[in-house]
Amino acid sequence: MRKNKVTLSLSPLALLTLAACGGGTTGGGGLRSGTPPTPTFSASSGKVEDGPLQNAIAFPDYNNNGILDVGEPSERTGADGSYSLTPTQANYSIVAVTDDTTFDTISKSFVPGITLKAPSNSSMVTPTTTLMEDGGLTAEQVVKVLGLPEGMNPMTFSAHAVGVDPDKALAVELANQQILSVVNSFAATAEGSGVSEAAAFSAALMSVAEVIKDKSDVYEAAVAAKAADDSLAAPVLAKLILSDAASMAFVHTKIVGKVNVLAAAEVTAGLTSNIKSSEFAATMVETVKAAVIVNAKINAITDTDLTSAATKDILAISQVFKDQVHAAAKLTVTNNAGNAVGVAVNTASVAFASSDSTALTNAIANKAPTAIALDVQTISEASGTLLKVGDVTTIDAAAANGTVSSGFKYSISTVDGTDHVAFTIDQTTGALSLKAAANYEVQSSYKLVVTTTD
Repeated sequence: MRKNKVTLSLSPLALLTLAACGGGTTGGGGLRSGTPPTPTFSASSGKVEDGPLQNAIAFPDYNNNGILDVGEPSERTGADGSYSLTPTQANYSIVAVTDDTTFDTISKSFVPGITLKAPSNSSMVTPTTTLMEDGGLTAEQVVKVLGLPEGMNPMTFSAHAVGVDPDKALAVELANQQILSVVNSFAATAEGSGVSEAAAFSAALMSVAEVIKDKSDVYEAAVAAKAADDSLAAPVLAKLILSDAASMAFVHTKIVGKVNVLAAAEVTAGLTSNIKSSEFAATMVETVKAAVIVNAKINAITDTDLTSAATKDILAISQVFKDQVHAAAKLTVTNNAGNAVGVAVNTASVAFASSDSTALTNAIANKAPTAIALDVQTISEASGTLLKVGDVTTIDAAAANGTVSSGFKYSISTVDGTDHVAFTIDQTTGALSLKAAANYEVQSSYKLVVTTTD
C-alpha cells in the first residue's frame, strides 16, 4: 500500500498576518432603464488599538449583537492593527473581536476574549471608543472623566501614528491599557464564578461606562446649578482614576450588582443558576486590590518610547493578572461547594493583591517564552495506530540553555480555521497526538495553534 507523509503546519505563538488595504469609496456606475439601483456604501478603514492588535477580527455589526454573523464582511487586522472593510448596509457599528491568535504588538502578549467597538464614522477601535459605543458616552465625557489629553478625539487619535505627540500618545496608551486591565480582570473573575464569557465582559465594561456617566452627570448638574446661582462653589469634576482604590470602589459596586442581577434572572427563569454570587463578591475584593496595584504600575510608566522592553514587560502582566483572578475565582467556587447558607466564604488569594510586591515584581521580570518548536514536520501514514506526532518544546530566554521541555503547560487553541479538533496534547510533556490515524487521501496537511505558558 502506498504510504504518504502528511505535512503539519504548527503555528505556536505566531500569527497569520493579513495585509490590510487603505479604504476609499465605492463608486456607482450607469443604470439601464428598468434596473433597480444598487446601493453603494463608503469603505470603512481604521485601526484596532490597545496597543495595536494584530490578527483581531474586524467587521461591521449590522444587528448590534457583537457577533460576526453571516453577511457581515470581516477581515483580520494587520501588524499595525489596520483593517479595511466594505459594508453592504448603511447602519452599523465597527466591532473587533480577539481570539487566541490576536497579538498586542506593544505588550507582546496574546489577548483573547476581548470585544472592542466603535461608531461607524470612527477610524479607531479602542477600549475608549468601546466605552462610548456600548455605554452611550460622548467623546467629551470619556476624555474628561478619564483625564485624557484635552481636545483629544478618541475616534481619530492613534497613539501609534507616525509623528504623534509622544506625551499624548503615552497618556492615551496607558489609559487604554488600564481600561482593559480592569475590564479583563473583572470579567475573568465573573467568568470564573459561573458567568458566561460574553455576559462577564459586558458587565465589566458597562460597570466602567456607568461610573463615567455618573461622574459626568454629577459634574454637569453642578455646572448648571452654578450657572443658576453664582454663589455656589465652582464645580469640580471627580475623575475615574483606575489606579486609585476609592475610584475603583464605584466600579466594584457596579459589577457586583450586575452579577447579582444575572444570577437572579436565572433563578426567575426557573433555571439552576451556575453563577455563584457570594463567591464572586468575595473574590472581587481581592481582584480590585490587585487591579489598583497593577494599574498603578502601568500608570507609573514615563518612557514615551512605547516599544521599550521595560514598558512591554510591565504591560504584559495584565494577561498574567487576568489568568490569575480567573483561577482564584474558580478555586473560591470549588472551596465553598456545598456550604450552608450563611457560612463565610473561603476566598482564594490573588498574588498581585498582596502588599508584598514580590509576586508582581517577579511576574514583570519573568519574560514570556519567545516561541515553541515541534520536533517533526511531517506525519507518516506508515505509523498506523501510533498516533503520537511529536513533542513540543518551549523556547524561553529566561531558561539557562534557551530551550526547555519541562516546567511549562501546553494547550491547543480552539481557533476557527485550524484543525484543533483532530489533536490532543499532554499539557505537561508537550506530547502532541492525533485522535485518529492520518490519511493522506483524506487530508494532506494540518494547521494548528499551540500555546505554551510558563
